[in-house]
Order: sequence, then C-alpha cells, then structure tokens
Amino acid sequence: MGLPRALLLKRLRNELTMLSEELWIPVPEIPSEAEFPLEIRLSVKGTKGYSAPGVKAEEQAFTLIIGDDFPYERPKVRWESPIFHPNIMSPDEGGLVCVMALDHWTFDSDLLSFVCALTDLINNPNPHDPLRTPTCAKAAEWFLGNM
Repeated sequence: MGLPRALLLKRLRNELTMLSEELWIPVPEIPSEAEFPLEIRLSVKGTKGYSAPGVKAEEQAFTLIIGDDFPYERPKVRWESPIFHPNIMSPDEGGLVCVMALDHWTFDSDLLSFVCALTDLINNPNPHDPLRTPTCAKAAEWFLGNM
C-alpha cells in the first residue's frame, strides 16, 4: 500500500525539483493524471571521460521507472545510452544496472541521492564485480588493465 495519490505526486514533484536544482538537469513536469508506473527519462553528466571503446561518461541517459509504491519501493533503472561499463548493461543487453548503493532504499531515501549514486557508478566502475554479459565482461577486463 503506497501513499495516497495526491501525496505521492507532491513528493515526486518536490524530489524532481530538488534533483533539477541540485544537479542542473532538466526534469519533466508530472501531470496530475500521470499513470503509474511512471517513466522519467533523465540525462546526467559524469566527471570522468574514459578513453575505453564506446565510453562516453560525460553524458548518459537512463529512465527511472517509478511505481505507485514509491517511496516505499525504490525506482527501477533502464539504461538508454550506449555504454562500455562493467556494472551497467548496454541498452541492447537490457540496460540493467548493478550497484549495491541503489539497493539501500528506504522511505527516507530520495531521487537526488539515487541519481547521485548512478553518477558515481558511471565515474567509478567496479570491474571486480561485473554483470554477466559479454560487454560487461569485456569492460571489466579493460578497466582492470587500464585503471
């Protein structure tokens, strides 16, 4: 059982405003008649630009999928940009993201810290624990040899 719809939309709008103001990224308006699960496409900029094949850490797009149990349940993430990363599947492999920091979601968590954790993951890949896809395995091998 989630929050009442009006409260859920208010919290979501407040968190998106905070996200926009703190990270300077455009966020969409959430209409009152929005249906859940709600998909919100965002782009973030990383601080490091690796020279690995296909890595463009400076700007990455992903979709947050927010269910009607938010904020009791964390958003899901689907990666939209091509990426060469051990912990993020490329879109053609499913766009899944693996990071423990994203699993520590509570009612008091917010979208700002969630998106900051995603940005941190872009900038600080963990090649010792890659996702089990061919591209993630190649990325882990590359990062282990070049970091």
